[in-house]
Amino acid sequence: MAQIRTPLPSPTGSVSTVVGLTDVRIDYSRPRIKGRRIFGEGAGFLAPYGSIWRTEPTMELFISFSDDVKIEGSKVPAGKYLIYTWPGPKEWTVSLYKDLDLEDRYENYDKNKEAANF
Repeated sequence: MAQIRTPLPSPTGSVSTVVGLTDVRIDYSRPRIKGRRIFGEGAGFLAPYGSIWRTEPTMELFISFSDDVKIEGSKVPAGKYLIYTWPGPKEWTVSLYKDLDLEDRYENYDKNKEAANF
């Protein structure tokens, strides 16, 4: 029996490259907007300005490094990290987070578990 393959609601993907001698990989998915308001001031937005967002509403967004790296002046050990952001109208804050199990339980976010914040 033939099965129809339909597109995933949030197709996954990854990208990798070598920077110097370091392998860098990002694992992500591409959610569709589907009429939702994503960024903005106040309630009713998926990621309101100034609020923590796991930068990927349907699954986690990961970045990994094969070697220690330096990002925006912060030393980041080799390993895999969740990416969290705080969107803003003109600039964003980005955090590389060590606890890969946090997901969207923002009330458990612990600044001591950040590898970098910039």
